[in-house]
Amino acid sequence: MLKLISVTATATALSCFGCHSLYHSLNTKVECEIKEKNLTSNKKLDLNETCHKVAIIGSGIGGCSAAYFLRKLMPNVKIDVYEKSHIVGGRLSIVKVGDHEFEAGGSIIHNKNQYVVNFMKETGLQPNVKPEKNFGIYNNEHFVFVESGVKIYNFLKLLWRYGPYTLYKMNLVVNETLKQFDNIYSLQDYQKAYRTVEELLVDIGGEKILQYTKETLANVMLKEGVSKKLIDELITAAIRVNYGQNTNINAFAGLVALAGIQGDSLFSIKGGNYQICKNLLSISYVNLMLDQEISSIQKCYDNSTKKVYYNLEFNNDERSKVNYDCVIIAAPLEAPKCILKCNNCLNWPSTQGSFKQIFATFVQGCLKYDTFNCKSENEVPSFILTTENLKLKYTSIGVQTDVYGIMPEKKIYKLFSHYKLNDDDLKSCFHLDNSLTPKPVVEWYAYPAYNVPEVFAPFKLDDGVFYVNAIERAASAMEMSAIGGRNAAILSYQYLEK
Repeated sequence: MLKLISVTATATALSCFGCHSLYHSLNTKVECEIKEKNLTSNKKLDLNETCHKVAIIGSGIGGCSAAYFLRKLMPNVKIDVYEKSHIVGGRLSIVKVGDHEFEAGGSIIHNKNQYVVNFMKETGLQPNVKPEKNFGIYNNEHFVFVESGVKIYNFLKLLWRYGPYTLYKMNLVVNETLKQFDNIYSLQDYQKAYRTVEELLVDIGGEKILQYTKETLANVMLKEGVSKKLIDELITAAIRVNYGQNTNINAFAGLVALAGIQGDSLFSIKGGNYQICKNLLSISYVNLMLDQEISSIQKCYDNSTKKVYYNLEFNNDERSKVNYDCVIIAAPLEAPKCILKCNNCLNWPSTQGSFKQIFATFVQGCLKYDTFNCKSENEVPSFILTTENLKLKYTSIGVQTDVYGIMPEKKIYKLFSHYKLNDDDLKSCFHLDNSLTPKPVVEWYAYPAYNVPEVFAPFKLDDGVFYVNAIERAASAMEMSAIGGRNAAILSYQYLEK
């Protein structure tokens, strides 16, 4: 039966797999910790002029996992990682509010995320177990559902509201899809690599999984026997908080998001999730170049060796070009601020989709309980999820614990919205004291704007150019990026060793 006993923080983080590149600068200790140009040294490795050279563009979870898996496959390869900002981590970032630091990007990790969990263990990081907090689904008039602190009572409330059959059917389709998707781990253990997203999806679950990227989540759920009420309320709320979109997204992305409302084995990294990226680069012995934006990749030929190599050109920089045997792109080419091009790459995407812009606003204040048709502040749930309503100015509101799992004495809330909220917007929900801490706003292009049928960029953009983020068009999440990173590493290994 459905394990919705602890939806709480599950659905309220960006994703239960959650992750990507933030296009902003945050004044945090991260900058101080990793400001140096070289995070690691290759002195421990037996490198010489004949070793293969690989460039990785992007230091989010996708790029860092690619470096990690490539180093496992090729102990003596030279790996250079280029990051256009002054910090590593991509969409795993933190923001400081008062004396506390909070996750601003990918916030939650599920214990079934095999790669990310292994990264945490191998690099010596510790988990923050998320405290139990209840959630409610708000429709701009009242809460249609509020989670109870008593598990059995909450379970009965779900059955009463939605009915056992429709809950069972939703649970069934989610679990079947995720069980099939788990096949990717054994396939990659056998060094199976994929040139296209379509190949990967068909290999793990047949044509049915691929078909899910061509149909909306709402249509798939209706065909599976899930009720419209459940779709319009619980499922819509999960999609809004995970992707900032609705149930018209592709069904596969939606099913990945819904995995986060099942079970309660959720955590974050103590001190900040960005440390996964930082530590992966450290144990992968890479050369890290910060504040280095690559503008183009040029495919070249060595007439003497008859081999292909690639030049990287830097944005607004006249420095000499850098040559590589292979290039891994771990940054979303669809994002509006991406300038990277490769005019003579064989399969460079000719058209670009769009990315969803999200605003995360951090507020210190007291909720106006009467706004939510409640009689006291204690009646307002810790996490407010929302149904689709044009009058709502936010997609979710949630009480935050800091990166060490501590709840500040004066509560801090995080609001997700589609546009920047002004003071009037905030005052409709909060009693604000202007003398309190400023309200940081994080603006970022979080994930693809999903449309069906999805059109995928290939993983293999040229003979020696591989694209991690192609997988995001199927579903965008921290674990998905790690899977894309390993695929790029295997493709690179097979290309260089042929």
